[in-house]
Amino acid sequence: MEKKYEYDSPSFHGKLYNLCLQGYTDREIAQKLKLDVSTFSRMKNGKSQNLTPAQNIERSQRIRDTMARGRRRINAIVRFAYLRAALGGTILHSTIRQYLIVKDADGREISRELLETKEIERELPSNIHLLDNFLTHFDDTWREDIRSDEKSGETETQKWVKEKISINVKVEK
Repeated sequence: MEKKYEYDSPSFHGKLYNLCLQGYTDREIAQKLKLDVSTFSRMKNGKSQNLTPAQNIERSQRIRDTMARGRRRINAIVRFAYLRAALGGTILHSTIRQYLIVKDADGREISRELLETKEIERELPSNIHLLDNFLTHFDDTWREDIRSDEKSGETETQKWVKEKISINVKVEK
């Protein structure tokens, strides 16, 4: 069986990196490289045929390192875009133009006159669900607070409200 690539070459690893950077799954990468999915899996996991154990380990590690580099980069880009959407503040600019269009009896346009142009600018609000999701995945302190809330059955807000109500009740007596 003839090899499709020189699997240890910079060219192969460059293609692999770029496919990972584009967000492709292992299966899709194998297909893009015109490799059988099981062959690619064996290469990635150090189980290639006709290689010594040492060669398998070396090739497998290099493939996994290349893929991890590409995926780290795309994940950082996606995380940045996600956080920007969560925080809001993005300014959207729109232009709306209203025309008076005159048509003849056959429906063909005879003339077009610009009546009004509106420039609209608006700021996107923050998205509390995206912020919560981001903090849950990337902030250990936030995650610990959530876990303690789940154990006690009360959120920090519920505890705060209960405390304020009990203070008010004591004051009124």
